[in-house]
Amino acid sequence: MSKGHFLWPEASRRAILAGLAKPVAVDYVENLFAQLFPSGHPVLCSSARAALVLALRYLEVSRSNFVGVFPFASHCVLDAVSRCATPLCSALHADNDLIARVIYHQWGFVQNQPAKVNTIEDAVDTLCVPNTQLFPSGGMFELWSLPKILGTSSGGILWCKDPDTAKEVRKMRGEQGGGCLVYTLRLLGTKHHAARLLWQGIEPSAGNLSRWQAGEILTAVKQLDKIVSDRREKLDFMLPLLVGWLEKPKDRLPPVVPAQIKWSGENLNRYGLRAGYRHFEHIGSDLSRSLIRVLPIPIHQCVSMSWLHSVKDALCR
Repeated sequence: MSKGHFLWPEASRRAILAGLAKPVAVDYVENLFAQLFPSGHPVLCSSARAALVLALRYLEVSRSNFVGVFPFASHCVLDAVSRCATPLCSALHADNDLIARVIYHQWGFVQNQPAKVNTIEDAVDTLCVPNTQLFPSGGMFELWSLPKILGTSSGGILWCKDPDTAKEVRKMRGEQGGGCLVYTLRLLGTKHHAARLLWQGIEPSAGNLSRWQAGEILTAVKQLDKIVSDRREKLDFMLPLLVGWLEKPKDRLPPVVPAQIKWSGENLNRYGLRAGYRHFEHIGSDLSRSLIRVLPIPIHQCVSMSWLHSVKDALCR
């Protein structure tokens, strides 16, 4: 029925070409984000992984230090933390064992976790409405992944609560390298596995963007109002399937609607739900934690309303 959809949007070739044709300065795009979200100070990076490495470098962690991560942290998070420190599951260790911690606002849903120690709020796939208040748990940093939010080929933002911190992190970013060569590897990596492996190894410890990347990101940001309007419409349509303990998001919009529905693998394949079943961390009012098996239904900008109608009709039979 459909080639299917994953948890996040796919990169647009048109936007990549627009960036190559009309490169812009990185600080121009940073200033635009600062105007859209004035509660934070953005540092534009080549990826969210590179942004996380910069945050940890700013905190001056070392291999002998422990950084708390969430129970099902992805390879990207573990790789980034491991470049600077030793990751530990924060749910299994006391805060006084940790020099910093990363908390995940999974799929854009903020569950109450008051910030402790040096907290980095991982909101990599959260689509924020302009003027949204950043750092919802009171953390020091907030992470965004622009491919997962805007559908770009690369790019991430390290949001800093303090302007002096942002200034220092930008200086560190400039010292780490990156830019055109690393971005070229990124583009080649879409077709050549060896180039992708080189990019994955180099990029997180770099962080600088090329003007081409900034141009592509600018092209995507110009569509932000349209993306937000589209996401809200799809969220409202699929809201009846949202798991019961979550409230409807207002200013932080998810790329998927997690549903507690049992469906056969045959139906998952038929309707193109490529991510299959995933685990969602439920944090109770007493801060107890449990992993709940859910079916994440994509509602991002690469999903059509006609596809969602077909999926919803099938699920609600």
